[in-house]
Amino acid sequence: MVSQPHIVFLTETWLSNKIPSSLIIGALPYTILRFDRSSRGGGVAIIIRDYLSYSTVTLPSSEHEITCIDLFHQSAYIRLCVVYRPPTYSLSKSESLLTCLSDIHASSPHPIVIIGDFNSDSLCTHPTPIDRLFLDFLISVDLSHCHMFPTRGNRCIDWIIGNDPSLIKTITIVPPFPSCDHSGLSFSLSSPQSPSLPSQIRDFTRVDYSAFSNYLLSIDWFSLFCDCPDIDSIYSAFSSAIHSAIDLFVPYRTPRPPSLSYPPHIRRLIKHRDALFSKVHLPSVRILFDQCSKKLLFEIDKWTRYSTRKKLSRVNDLYRHISSLTKPKLSIPELVSPQNLPVFDIISKANLLASEFASHFTLDDGCLPSLSSSRVPPSLSLFTFFPHEVYKSLRKLSPTGSTERRVIGDLCMTHMIMNGFTIIPRSLFYVYKPLRDRTSSFGINIELTTSTPRYHSFPVRTSRWYSQLPDSIRTAPNIRVFKRRLENHPIIAHLAKLT
Repeated sequence: MVSQPHIVFLTETWLSNKIPSSLIIGALPYTILRFDRSSRGGGVAIIIRDYLSYSTVTLPSSEHEITCIDLFHQSAYIRLCVVYRPPTYSLSKSESLLTCLSDIHASSPHPIVIIGDFNSDSLCTHPTPIDRLFLDFLISVDLSHCHMFPTRGNRCIDWIIGNDPSLIKTITIVPPFPSCDHSGLSFSLSSPQSPSLPSQIRDFTRVDYSAFSNYLLSIDWFSLFCDCPDIDSIYSAFSSAIHSAIDLFVPYRTPRPPSLSYPPHIRRLIKHRDALFSKVHLPSVRILFDQCSKKLLFEIDKWTRYSTRKKLSRVNDLYRHISSLTKPKLSIPELVSPQNLPVFDIISKANLLASEFASHFTLDDGCLPSLSSSRVPPSLSLFTFFPHEVYKSLRKLSPTGSTERRVIGDLCMTHMIMNGFTIIPRSLFYVYKPLRDRTSSFGINIELTTSTPRYHSFPVRTSRWYSQLPDSIRTAPNIRVFKRRLENHPIIAHLAKLT
């Protein structure tokens, strides 16, 4: 949000299939490409601006943590690859990784840049067998290091390597994330320019809609369509008429550039942290840097929660407005009497409907039919039936109850929002909370509130319910499977009682 890079390469993401990409990106104008480890930890990802043109590269092996794309810019392609090599890799596993990278390099007709955490020190004076293996690989495939900055202590274990070093410019070391023990690396590839914003756009907030409506009413639509031989020409004539009206009545305005920035106090903290990072080799400054990083993380988290609450309040107003518009307007249309006369007033309509319903039933004469008495079979003489027990038995045989159906419907909508299956941004309803311990089951923030209406509002109640779902339900591949698993699980009855 501060530097707004075109591309971000991440290693050790610790992501899994339980965390959808929409929770990471939110409303930011980026796309994420991931390679998640099947077990705990690891993983790599590429976060790229959504207007950049690229294609994903099929990897020769899926046993290593690699993500690769071919980026199109300045009328040419560059292959970009992010790699994570765990420090537990043996010599044979490292050889397999280098074979995979060699195949990726050999299959590329374009220049290639490889970024990643190799956990191998290219600056060490006493290389291990694995260090020598990587150095020999760089020489054999004509790849070269583009920087020699220590990124963890005094070790250079995060690499930027490529076969055309002239493409990589302005490499700098940047402060680490507050929860990370590696410094970051920033570099330039003569980045493509973002698409230019239009100089003028239509301003529909300053339209004289009364004049607009009168203009459309003045059009003789039948004469307009009478010479149209097919549906395509009718649509073309209709579109031309609408666009002509827009040209006449909708003015232009200059658009504002998109804003992605933190408030001033967080920007000042970031600037102070960067100044401390330039002197971080001094022990006293290192302590100040760690304190500033923790304070920065706290302020960002607090600001995110506050801004999310403001968005939710706006969303609630919008939700109420849309709900009022989508509620059906119950009105009985014009009816025809048995004498083929139109019926308009409400009383006559009600009487007509009542007489129609009554014609399908018999009149109650007040007489009860006689019931022949019969003895209770011996098999039932030992049982006594109570009304509430009969109700419970019938309840078990009946379909899902109306309280339970509401819970299922709300959870299905929550699942679609959380996984990006709707046009509703997840960040408007839910706040993703990174897992900080092994006891947490799911990273969704559950808001604590003393307000009863807020406690029972859609975002708050569904965040409580959704966090209690077992992984077998939350990881359903699509909404149909999710709903089927939900209906067959006893947790629905438990959640229905909590409502």
